[in-house]
Amino acid sequence: MWTPLVPADERAGCLQLAAGSQRAGYLARHRCFNNLFTVSDEDLAGYEIVPADMHPDDVLLFSELTLHLCLAHQT
Repeated sequence: MWTPLVPADERAGCLQLAAGSQRAGYLARHRCFNNLFTVSDEDLAGYEIVPADMHPDDVLLFSELTLHLCLAHQT
C-alpha cells in the first residue's frame, strides 16, 4: 500500500509500476548500488512501465510481487 502526502506526478518522483509483473511470481532480487533491491534487466524487459500519478488521500494497493520503483524528485 502506498499513499502520497503531497501531489506525486512524474516530475515530483511518483511511483512507477511494471504492469502485470505480479503474474510472473517471485523474481530473484539483489541489492543494487544504493542498497535497495532490484531485479535483472531481463526480468523487467517487456513490461509496460506505468506512472502512478496520485494526489494526497489517494491510496494505491499492489502485491509485493509487483515490480515498482520511485523516480527521482525533479522539482
